[in-house]
Amino acid sequence: MLLHPESQFTDTKISEVQDGDVQPNAVDIRLDQVEKIEASDFILDENDKKHRITSKIPAQADGFFVLPPGSYKVTMQNKVQIGSSEAGVVISRSTLIRNGVYLCSGLYDTGYTGSMVALMIVTAGTAKIKKGARIGQYLILESESNGEYQGNYGEKFV
Repeated sequence: MLLHPESQFTDTKISEVQDGDVQPNAVDIRLDQVEKIEASDFILDENDKKHRITSKIPAQADGFFVLPPGSYKVTMQNKVQIGSSEAGVVISRSTLIRNGVYLCSGLYDTGYTGSMVALMIVTAGTAKIKKGARIGQYLILESESNGEYQGNYGEKFV
């Protein structure tokens, strides 16, 4: 079952929700930072991982990130604190999809607290996206959990 992030029936918290962000079935989330994912080695085994090299893309003076086709790590202005028996997921806003820009995000497990980060794939030409623009939607899934998040990506909820 899906729960609305602003529902009285959820324990999940999401920060930085602004006027106009609450949609009928989700909460819009806003772009904060962009990093270009470079063509470098990515290594993953059961004991270790080596991430690809990324380089920060600064926003222009007018606040826009100029993104030629490619893969980008994007961090949202929003942070989450996932409640018990819940999980979260980020999906692309339809405006991005209609323009060949896609967000991919992993599952936010029960107990995860911290930043919301996704992969943005830009196709079919340059995308100009302003810092603070609504790029994704956050959904909560009711979930039978078998413990809490134990990864190393979490941080303090603000």
